[in-house]
This record gives sequence, structure tokens and C-alpha cells, in this order.
Amino acid sequence: MPSRVHKKYHWGEELRDELVDEAMRQVEPLGMSGLSAREVARAVGVSHAAPAHYFSDRLSLGAAVANAGYEKMYDQIVRALSHARNRASEKLVTACTAYVGFALERPGLYRSMYDPELIEGQGRQREKRKAIDYFANLVEIKGRTFSLFVEIVREGQGEGLFRKGKADDLARLATAAAHGLARQFIDEGLGARIDRLAHAKQVFGLMLGGLETR
Repeated sequence: MPSRVHKKYHWGEELRDELVDEAMRQVEPLGMSGLSAREVARAVGVSHAAPAHYFSDRLSLGAAVANAGYEKMYDQIVRALSHARNRASEKLVTACTAYVGFALERPGLYRSMYDPELIEGQGRQREKRKAIDYFANLVEIKGRTFSLFVEIVREGQGEGLFRKGKADDLARLATAAAHGLARQFIDEGLGARIDRLAHAKQVFGLMLGGLETR
């Protein structure tokens, strides 16, 4: 990959954001296995040592990439919900479908957001301040994204549409279905010859049968 025209940066958010943006491009289509801090720096047009000013190692760069990915997915779900009808059941199908839609649009980024290396390496980063910040941000945005689903479930329970129970558990059912279907689409090639989002809506419609009151 050719490097960009060299730009003059002041050490700060501009260069950090540029490095993360380039890293997000480089994780397509393979995910974290395709990420190299040295290649990211070269593509941006800075020295190979530049990423170390912001990221303690490749893993903390990966955490920053995952964090940015979750931010994008969160925004995509919120935008989709802004066009959904008021009924909680439709909102839940819309949120799950937007989740899958994001995975289909950015499969490498989506894989990176759930890479086992990030999960396994999180405990090893406790002594690395810069890494701790990125992992803390990642935990926050993951929780905020999940809260979207919890709020919809609580709304449905308040309307008498969804069965009683712990909202977190019912929301986990929805996000597990969305994540599982997304991985089947992008990792197993499921539905390669069909309209995958239309199929996703059908699947999530069936899922509602386990949530709705009878």
C-alpha cells in the first residue's frame, strides 16, 4: 500500500485520529490479523515510531480501532431507530437489523471489535496507561450500545408487549441473535445469494415470539 503524501502533524488528537482511521481501513477484510502499527504509520506518512506516542502496543491500537467501530455501530443503530415506529417490537427488530447491517458493511472492522486477542489481552494491559484508557473507552461504548437494547426491552415491558423478566437478560437474547447471525453472514457465507437484511428481519421477527407476551 503506497504511503500518503507526508503531512506535518502536531502531536495531538489530529494525528491520533488519523492513525485510528487508517487502522480501521487496514483491518478490512481480515480483522486484527491484518493490523500493523508500522504499516499504519507508513500509510499516514509519519515515522514508524509515531503510533507509540498514543498506543503502548499493537493491542492498544486494536482497542482504539474496536472503540471507534462501536461508536460507528452505535450511531448507525441510533439513526435506524430514529426512523422506526413507536412500537417497541418494531424498534427491537430495527436495532438488530442495523447491527447486522453494520457488520455486513464493515466485516473486518466488525471482526476486530470482537477479536479474542483483545479480550484475552485486556488483563495484561493494566500496567500500560495508554492501553488502559483505550480499553476503558471500549468497555464504556460496549455498555452504551447494549443499553440501547435494554431500553427497548423495558419500553416493551412497560407497554405489556414483552414478557416480564430481567430486561438485561431479554436484551442479551436480542444481541446474541444479532451477533450470531452477523457472524454466520460474514464468516460462513450464509445467505450469499439472498437479500441478507431482509432475511435478518425475518429471523428477528421470529425471535420476537420468544419475547412477546402470550
